[in-house]
Amino acid sequence: MPLTTGLDADRCGDLLRLVGVIHRDIHALTVPGVPTWDVRAFLDNVTKHVAWVSFFQPAHASFLEDLRDFLVAHVPPVDHRAYTFCHGDFRCSQVLREDGRWSVVDFDGAMRADPYLEIAHMMTFLKYDVPRFRELFADPERDATDLVEAAARAYLEGYEERAQRAVNPKRLLWYRIGSEIHYLDRMISRDLFNPVAFDRTLKLLGDLRQQLLAPGASNDRRHRRENRVPLS
Repeated sequence: MPLTTGLDADRCGDLLRLVGVIHRDIHALTVPGVPTWDVRAFLDNVTKHVAWVSFFQPAHASFLEDLRDFLVAHVPPVDHRAYTFCHGDFRCSQVLREDGRWSVVDFDGAMRADPYLEIAHMMTFLKYDVPRFRELFADPERDATDLVEAAARAYLEGYEERAQRAVNPKRLLWYRIGSEIHYLDRMISRDLFNPVAFDRTLKLLGDLRQQLLAPGASNDRRHRRENRVPLS
């Protein structure tokens, strides 16, 4: 059964920590012959997502365009040596379990990539991929943003424990912003638009940006200029 069918939004920490362990084990695999991901493609996709969402929600176009420019101006250092084998679309619905046994399916998009890309994707798409989280995140009577973020942290804790090291929070924030923009696009393109979930994601994007700009982020202009990656 897909893991999504058994996730109780209020009691899912242990399961999601185990998902983090599984994901880290995938990133540790040695798999030859897969394509290599390019950060320029990621930024190009962000631009497409922003254009698509802005077309349907023009009132938010300026905010989203500013976020796109922000991502381009703050590209983290690219180090191909740090790339790992990646699933390509790792999320809870790709994880199956039965009688204590676990499997991961759908490796069609497998590649060598920055693992932070997939970590951010997994954290972001909990509220899209897991029906109960999607329901709560869109509930006007209950703001489940903190609940979904706590679930994402549980997954991240499992990943970090398995890796025996902490992730770089600033690098993860950068990818989270791009992934949340992707989430907005997915809501519209898959006919799952909900105004409550949309507005909460916009607020979350603003919060993530502020966290990235908080003390500890690189404010060196030369660093930003040298790591700026043009869109094709």
